[in-house]
Amino acid sequence: MHSNEGELKVKDKDKLFLPALRAFMGDWTYYSTIMKFKDISERVKIAKEIHESEKLRDFIQRQLTPRAKEISQYLITQPQRFFNSLIIGVYGGDPQWIELKIPDDRNILPEFPISETGILGYLKLSGKEELFALDGQHRVEGIKGALKGNDGLCDEEISVIFIGHKSTPEGKERTRRLFTTLNRYAKPVNISEIIALDEDDIAAIITRDLIEEYPLFSNDRLSLTKSLSIPNSDKECFTNIVTLYKCICELLSGYLKKEDIIEESWNKFQKKRPPQEIIDKAKNFIIQLLNTIISNFPEISEYLSLNDSEKNKVIKYRNERGGHILFRPIGLLIFIRAIKAALEESMQLEETIRLLSRINTEIGKSPWEGLLWESAGKKMITTGENQKVAINLICYMIGLKTDVKKLKDDYASKLNKSSEEISLPEKAC
Repeated sequence: MHSNEGELKVKDKDKLFLPALRAFMGDWTYYSTIMKFKDISERVKIAKEIHESEKLRDFIQRQLTPRAKEISQYLITQPQRFFNSLIIGVYGGDPQWIELKIPDDRNILPEFPISETGILGYLKLSGKEELFALDGQHRVEGIKGALKGNDGLCDEEISVIFIGHKSTPEGKERTRRLFTTLNRYAKPVNISEIIALDEDDIAAIITRDLIEEYPLFSNDRLSLTKSLSIPNSDKECFTNIVTLYKCICELLSGYLKKEDIIEESWNKFQKKRPPQEIIDKAKNFIIQLLNTIISNFPEISEYLSLNDSEKNKVIKYRNERGGHILFRPIGLLIFIRAIKAALEESMQLEETIRLLSRINTEIGKSPWEGLLWESAGKKMITTGENQKVAINLICYMIGLKTDVKKLKDDYASKLNKSSEEISLPEKAC
């Protein structure tokens, strides 16, 4: 489109004209430009907007706050401040590309490459677009914080790349994939972002589905902490989102391999979205497993039956005496790893979980006291070696092949006793 001088004047405060370069990569068209801090602060949201789920949007927001405050302070106090480019998704409104024509007269620009025409212009934003950060969310939040009470920063500029986005379910999936691609291959991506946004990782996809659909993880039953632990102050949640994701990874890495669906390593499989029928099959397996666990462990059924508005509803199952092992993230993960081992040994799912339900689940009692639970400190013991011994102990109790002498020696060592001083627990039947 050819532009004259009049077209490049902003007619009202909502319109924004940005000098830009237009380029292409893969199946994306993008525009490289600059924006003032004040326009970033007023117009750009964070990528939580690409989720329908309020819970997942809140989860993303929690990951941003601490680092955003550090960035705000950096902008306010550092004279030599500088950022690399933001990548901004744009949908809705009426964005327009206004091309600046290059004269065809070879006498004016005799050496200008003809192939470069069409890349120079202005990107016109009407003000009705939705803009959100795909890469640079912490910087966007940091800019917003820095501008509060610091008007001197308003006209500073930052390089921005705009990418088109559609607000359909397919469009949001495509944009989430771009988000995690940018983060996975450009810089280390944390597990929270993988869970919330990755559209290729089958475990992340199923985790999000379960948060939306499965009763055990709905409402206030799932903590959004980004570690494997749950704060002592949490008296509502069954487990947390990271533990759920790790459990699903453990189960699917074994199940899909046994089904001859995984031909490469699990890590490689997570980086390429499988066909929908495989996702559905894997999800059904996880739901079947969860249903079987709930039906065999009455404490979980009882917890689920409690009214959503009831406070301190988990204190009966997770407390200063220890409580139920499955209400402890590490305990749940250990049981899941034992289930994975049993299925790999061709045990049936229902029988495996039935046997597990016969094991003592009181974390403050034998065989877990001293191995997974420290009574004096009233806290979990989470070392990798202790977890390994606990898994082997469970495998022994449900009848899997076990080196009994080594298990007894390892178990005694963790209890600071000799092998002669301890006995292995009875097998489940």
